[in-house]
Amino acid sequence: MDKIFYQNSGAEANEAMIKLARKYSVEKYGPRRYGIVSAKMSFHGRTVGAMSATGQPDNACQQGFGDMTPGFTYATFNDLASFEAAIDDTTCAIMVEPVQGEGGVRPATPEFLRGLRALCDERGLLLLLDGQRRPRDRPDDRRRPGHRVLRPRPCRQGRRGAGR
Repeated sequence: MDKIFYQNSGAEANEAMIKLARKYSVEKYGPRRYGIVSAKMSFHGRTVGAMSATGQPDNACQQGFGDMTPGFTYATFNDLASFEAAIDDTTCAIMVEPVQGEGGVRPATPEFLRGLRALCDERGLLLLLDGQRRPRDRPDDRRRPGHRVLRPRPCRQGRRGAGR
């Protein structure tokens, strides 16, 4: 990775990733291309932008705060056709967790992630990966299978606990 932008939490890192994706797309394609498709049952944090990306519109995490940030749509996790159908001419990025943690541990299949990468490349979209991982599982680790397939730019990394 060429640059690192340090944040205090995963939610702040996701906010930064959302802002970077939107800024890049608006500058490259114009002001109407700022939408982001994320997965149903995802969780991206408790800031307003991250809550908007969270694919749980009927859940308490999005209730009682007024309108969410516009431009987010949701597709079914591990269903490439659902993501493809959710993309329109305002979409700038797809945001997913490689492993969903809400309601159980649900890993994305390698075929789904490869399909998202190909779909993003074909449509000129950014692929945003939100992941809480161990250092050896970083998406930029060239020893990791699939590194060359996914090429997430940008991606969010987090570490739990201090001193590890």
